[in-house]
Amino acid sequence: GTGFCFNMGRIGSALYLFIVAKLGWQPDQAALYMAPVFAIGIAIAWIAPETRDQELPE
Repeated sequence: GTGFCFNMGRIGSALYLFIVAKLGWQPDQAALYMAPVFAIGIAIAWIAPETRDQELPE
């Protein structure tokens, strides 16, 4: 689970660089369009249930 999610993030980041280059965006435009992705990630982490000290299913 964790390794899969980590590597999907790495692959997505690498693909985003190629997309930015293909579309001819400037770095400030690329950051502007990527910012909502980070905001969504923060929101999900904030509302996700806490699993500390709990037995997790296999």
